[in-house]
Amino acid sequence: MCSATEKFVKLHQWNFEVKSMGMTLVEQVFQLPGKIAGLTRQYTVARIDDTGNFLYVGTKSGELMVFSIIHGIFRYASLICGHGICSLSTKGEYIYAGGGGLYSCSITFIN
Repeated sequence: MCSATEKFVKLHQWNFEVKSMGMTLVEQVFQLPGKIAGLTRQYTVARIDDTGNFLYVGTKSGELMVFSIIHGIFRYASLICGHGICSLSTKGEYIYAGGGGLYSCSITFIN
């Protein structure tokens, strides 16, 4: 399970602790490189790929950001839509992103 604030993207996992014989929720903040770590973003949509290895996040400014779930780090960002990303879907090695302005909509296929 993942969540985001304006400054952080977080991974949440349930772990079983033998000591307490119960589940605890562990939170890990994805590491961002220094040049973009201080930037605030409004995240609009997120999707974990079919393998569970990558988290794809769309922003209101139209950026697609990719995070590695296994390593807990930021991997890539690209501006793919001018007026924000509204939806994301994955199928195999393809990412489908939908977005646009009030009167326009675009679908981008990313391989």
